[in-house]
Amino acid sequence: MSTSTGPAGLRGPLRLYCLPHAGASASVYLRWQRALPDWISVHPVELPGRGRRLGEAPVTHFAELVAQLAHGLEAELARPYALFGHSMGAVLAFELARSASAQGKPPLALFVSGTTPGFRGRSIVELEPRDDARLLSELRRLGGTRPEVFEHPELRELALDVFRADVALCRSYRRSEGSLLGCPVHAFGGAIDHPGPEALHEWQAHASRPITLDVFPGGHFFVQSAEAQVLAQLTRHLRSIG
Repeated sequence: MSTSTGPAGLRGPLRLYCLPHAGASASVYLRWQRALPDWISVHPVELPGRGRRLGEAPVTHFAELVAQLAHGLEAELARPYALFGHSMGAVLAFELARSASAQGKPPLALFVSGTTPGFRGRSIVELEPRDDARLLSELRRLGGTRPEVFEHPELRELALDVFRADVALCRSYRRSEGSLLGCPVHAFGGAIDHPGPEALHEWQAHASRPITLDVFPGGHFFVQSAEAQVLAQLTRHLRSIG
């Protein structure tokens, strides 16, 4: 963790709420706190049915999950904060930003990584939640799951349960009408992801000011393979707030 200076006028740490991709828990962001400057406080958001919330039933309706998350974070959003989400997490972060903005508590910045608005071009919305063979194949193809998970039946079943719920969640998503986001919107993409990073310009339709687009080496999980570059650019964007 570095001790570099944050944005001028920032009082206390800037909270960075991080939303996970499909099939993942909040633990995918645990390493970030050690790597980011101490003026950024990383808060991984755990979704029901995984990680420390494993005993809870997963939520498979997008609007319901956003409402639950917004309610759970409501008291915390009076402090300076930003939102980051990768893939499924990006759309969750976007809808959280819209919900919080409507309540007069907009984020200082929104980072949408690895997907287009509404998952256009993403294979997850084409999957059938009951097709275990194809779900496993997609998990392997995407590459965001540790290889040993596929070798242990219990871990494999647990991963399938989470991914199955998240497929249903993404398929339920219907973007509602809402005002354009007034906060800075930063889109991150992988150079060889599909759809290509140029598709991320579609986020502009939901922002009132020009968005930024940063492209990193790698495919869909560039946030892991190019983590150092991703965190460096994220820090630069957050430092420019003000």
